[in-house]
Amino acid sequence: MKKIVSILICLLLALCLAAPCFAASYREEIYRLNDFAGVLNAGEMDSIDDEICDFIDAYGVDLPICIRTDLGDTDPYDFLDRFYEDNGYGAGDSKDAVAMLILSDAGELYIVSYGDRGEALIEAMSENSDMDDAAAALNSSFSSGEYGSALRKYVEAAGSAAKDAFGTSYSGSSGHSGSSGSSAQSGSSGSSSQPGSKASSSSTLPSWFPADDSSFVEFHDYDAPRLVDNADMFTAAEEAQILEHIEKLRDEQGADLVIFTDTSTHGLSARDYAIAFHRYNGYGFGDDYSGSILFICMDPSDRQ
Repeated sequence: MKKIVSILICLLLALCLAAPCFAASYREEIYRLNDFAGVLNAGEMDSIDDEICDFIDAYGVDLPICIRTDLGDTDPYDFLDRFYEDNGYGAGDSKDAVAMLILSDAGELYIVSYGDRGEALIEAMSENSDMDDAAAALNSSFSSGEYGSALRKYVEAAGSAAKDAFGTSYSGSSGHSGSSGSSAQSGSSGSSSQPGSKASSSSTLPSWFPADDSSFVEFHDYDAPRLVDNADMFTAAEEAQILEHIEKLRDEQGADLVIFTDTSTHGLSARDYAIAFHRYNGYGFGDDYSGSILFICMDPSDRQ
C-alpha cells in the first residue's frame, strides 16, 4: 500500500500543476440539445447531447441547441440570448458558447456566439468546409426529417473548426452517461427558461445525492474531509500521510483537492459520479467552485 500512497501523492501534485478540472466548468447535467418540436427520439437526443459534452471537454466552448416549430412574433436572436442566459449555458468563467436555434416549420437556422472562444469558434466555422456540408445537411433535414444525422454532422464539423481555431483534436464520444431527464424549458415569448436535470437511472444512489437536482443550492463546506475512503483502501497512518500532502498542496497552490474512493458508481459513469460527489458535498473554492478530485472505484466487477 505504501507504493499506492506514493503514486497518489504524485497524482495530487500533477492535479495542482494542471488546470483545475472544475475551473472551466459547465453544467453538464443540463441538456445541451433541446427538442421542443419533437423531431428527435430519446436515443438521438442522449447520444448527440453526449457528443456535445465531449466537445465542451475538448475545446471549452458550449454548443447549446434549441429546436422549435416556430417563435411567433419573438425575434430569433432575442430568443437565443434568453435561451443562453436563463439556462446557464456557457463554459468557463467567460461562459463561452455557440448557440443554435432551429425553426423546423419555417426551415430557418440561427447561430450566435458568446465569449471570446465562442467568437473564435464561429469565425473558424464560417471558413471550414466541413461546416458547409453540415449546413447543407441541416437545411435538407427540414424536408427529409433526418435531424439526428444532420446534428451529428454539425457537432463533428464544429470539432473540425475548433481544431482549426484552437489547435487541438476532437476525439468524439468518450462515454458520458446518456441518462434521460428534463430539457431546458423554452416556452412562449416572455416565459423564463429554467434548466432541467438529467436524472440517474439508479434507485440506490448515496444519501448525499439530492432527490431533485433542480432544487439543489450550491454551497461551500471548507471543513468537509478531503479524503473520503469508502472503499477502505488506506490505513489510518496512510490517510494521515495523504491528508498532510493535501493540506500542503492546498496552501501552496490555493486549490481545492479531494481524494474519493468507493466500491460502486451506483449506475453512473466514474466521471459523472466523481463530479456529483464534488458538487453535492460542498467542495471547490470561489464562486465557480473550482477544484480537483481524484476518484478511485474499487468495484470488484468494474475497476475504473
